[in-house]
Amino acid sequence: ANKNKRQVEQVDVEEAIDRKIGGIPKKEKILYGEEKQRVATHEAGHALVAHFLPTVDPLMKVTIVPRINNALGYAQYEPSEALLRHEIDILEMICTAMGGKAAEEITYGETSTGASDDLQRATILAYDYVGKFGMSKGVGPLAFRDMGRDSYLPGGRPCSEQMTYIIDQEVIKLLKEAYQSALAILRKHRVLLKKVADELLEREELSRESFEAIAGKKETKVIKSKKPSPKAKTSPKSSARATQKRGKPKTT
Repeated sequence: ANKNKRQVEQVDVEEAIDRKIGGIPKKEKILYGEEKQRVATHEAGHALVAHFLPTVDPLMKVTIVPRINNALGYAQYEPSEALLRHEIDILEMICTAMGGKAAEEITYGETSTGASDDLQRATILAYDYVGKFGMSKGVGPLAFRDMGRDSYLPGGRPCSEQMTYIIDQEVIKLLKEAYQSALAILRKHRVLLKKVADELLEREELSRESFEAIAGKKETKVIKSKKPSPKAKTSPKSSARATQKRGKPKTT
């Protein structure tokens, strides 16, 4: 309606999705110089880590156009049709969230406040993994009420101090491991990191096709649930033969 069109086109749908996810572009907020380069590096890190993790949804676009919700850029992924998430899905989502911070450390030797929202999202996912979904091998198959947003702060815990400490240690371990994994991926593909960041710096937005022209096609992996193996059935005859072989019980 704002563009006086008679019908909705694909570009209008894409713009609506952008506004929903990232907010309205903030034209008066323009990035320059080193700050723009850092944001491009940060978003390139997210996109590349996700690209090389097989269960993460494929990239739709990555942009460094600032938004009114204070986002300086974001990577958008294809919506998943899966109704369930597996352990590896959550772990790789946490690793992807660490991609921006890892990219900054590799490129600049230090990180910025731009990773704040990423770390919060990763922390919430890690607490859900341990205390809500019961996926942690270290803590075991247990679940409390919502362990997500702000429940990891003092006074928000639904469990004892001892269990709180155990969960905290497991979450810290998961986050550190995810960060090291993100660093390893980007160090291995450091040349691609610079190429994607430079292309973002020049164009400000990359579609999936433009991104894959640099990074190559994504190799996806579908997690298939294993069917429980049927229990072996014992026929009456085989059971009788087994009894005969064992013989009569000895008496003392």
